[in-house]
Amino acid sequence: MNDLIEKIIPKAKGKKVVIAEGWDERVLRATKEIVDENMCSIILLGTEKEIVEKSKKIKLDIQKIKIIDWKNSQQKKTFAKELYELRKTKGMTEKDAEKLIEDGNYFGAIMVKRGDADALCGSCICPTADLLRPALQIFKTKKNGSLVNEVMIWEDTQTKKIYFTTDSSLNANPDAEQLAQMAVNAASCARSFGCTPKVALLSFSTKGSGQNECVSHIAHAVELAKKKEPQLIIDGEFQLDAAVNPDACKRKSPHSSLKGDANVLVFPDLNSGNIFAHGMVQFSRLKWLFSSMQGIGKPVSIYGRSSDYHLIKNQTIVAASEAE
Repeated sequence: MNDLIEKIIPKAKGKKVVIAEGWDERVLRATKEIVDENMCSIILLGTEKEIVEKSKKIKLDIQKIKIIDWKNSQQKKTFAKELYELRKTKGMTEKDAEKLIEDGNYFGAIMVKRGDADALCGSCICPTADLLRPALQIFKTKKNGSLVNEVMIWEDTQTKKIYFTTDSSLNANPDAEQLAQMAVNAASCARSFGCTPKVALLSFSTKGSGQNECVSHIAHAVELAKKKEPQLIIDGEFQLDAAVNPDACKRKSPHSSLKGDANVLVFPDLNSGNIFAHGMVQFSRLKWLFSSMQGIGKPVSIYGRSSDYHLIKNQTIVAASEAE
């Protein structure tokens, strides 16, 4: 187990995580290890018959785990009313709420909102948007926050260096203010894991080497981030090699405070961030350890449909730890 996960396990203990797709075999394998090692409590959404049958195959003791068949739950009407009250100013009707609460992602989000669970996990079967939509609608942003972004945490398997990247899931075409907030959020995430953030805002250009309207706002985002956090080590716009390679940085931007040692990488748009993330998983020595959703009102963890149970386990532990 990675050292970062070891550090946060104590924060996860005693917390309750609701998993919106509790019948998935990867979820059950992850749940078995979490429960056996007493890391946190798990609530699985799904039919008891299906979960019990699949659990027997992996010798998971169901007695230690709460199962809620949300589609037949007596709480559905109550939850639907609460959802309606939360969203009626946005045009939601009572019938809309009754229909949406049939979705396990909405049901789980209301559980967390009520305090019946501390964190919400899911999206190992459904698309990311299906989990994030109810989470953002119900949890909203943190106080004094204006933007939610996912930070992925990676380990270089050769050097053991840790990297934090954003955003691969949410913000399609962030403007300068949004990029600045993404950078600040990601830096905060790095600190929460005991790392000193050195932030690079990425581009195809390094400090003006490429003149194009699609990068002109990136340098402005750096200035906005500095205003938010004057002590933050941050620079941009930077090509990836100049951000993480000292020799490339000397050649392309010798006076940069980053010195080719960035560990927080902010992508200019969702296309580049998402392609990078999937590319690294498939081809590189970088290992995706887990991700963290920054700026949201309650802890949410996206599993990802191609994730194995090891990653699902990590994501669940992180979500539990963030409930602190």
